[in-house]
Amino acid sequence: MPAHIVIVEDEPVTRALVKAHLEQAGYRVTSAELGAELRVLLRAEPIDLVVLDVELTDAHGFQLGAELRVHSNVGLIFLTRRTDVVDRVVGLEIGADDYVTKPVDMRELVARVRAVLRRRSADTTVRLGDYQFDRERRCLVGARGDEKPLTQGEQTVLVALLDAKGRVVSRQTLADALAAAVEATSARSVDVLVHRLRKKLGEGGNLDPRILLTVHGVGYRLAATG
Repeated sequence: MPAHIVIVEDEPVTRALVKAHLEQAGYRVTSAELGAELRVLLRAEPIDLVVLDVELTDAHGFQLGAELRVHSNVGLIFLTRRTDVVDRVVGLEIGADDYVTKPVDMRELVARVRAVLRRRSADTTVRLGDYQFDRERRCLVGARGDEKPLTQGEQTVLVALLDAKGRVVSRQTLADALAAAVEATSARSVDVLVHRLRKKLGEGGNLDPRILLTVHGVGYRLAATG
């Protein structure tokens, strides 16, 4: 299946040009004018990469990008007329994979999209104890090739913890990520999903976890992954 790319751009001509060139390169492309449309699309179906304009009619691209990073590990390229180095630094610190200034050569943009997708595809699996977590297939794979599928909620919690790289993630932050992905807002929902993940990782639910750790009164974090 071709990678699914979403373009969020309020300039109709630019939006149409980017869409046409990415489709010609073989990608599946969905275009949107507003940040609100992106939020709906993220809940509706899997997305591999977002090309996001910084100055939208209904949202600031940096704010939307920061929100996206909390809730998702999707690829992110900022597309903007802002050429100031400070803006570039802010965009990259938010967690963008690339920052492209307008006017942009469409061949260059396609090349940058390919580079981001290539880097990300090389890092789709992560070792968690005796299992490999496969982000693309949304499952845990054992040493013998046995698979344990994850629900959307389980994957959302696990990806948020992986993206934190060992830092503590509060229960409220995880609940917010779930609200964006599966419309579940309860902190109790987080605890239930953590319990299920521990069982799938062979940790016996909440008994003596060694991978998915509890930080009492705050939230959860992952032990070092291989």
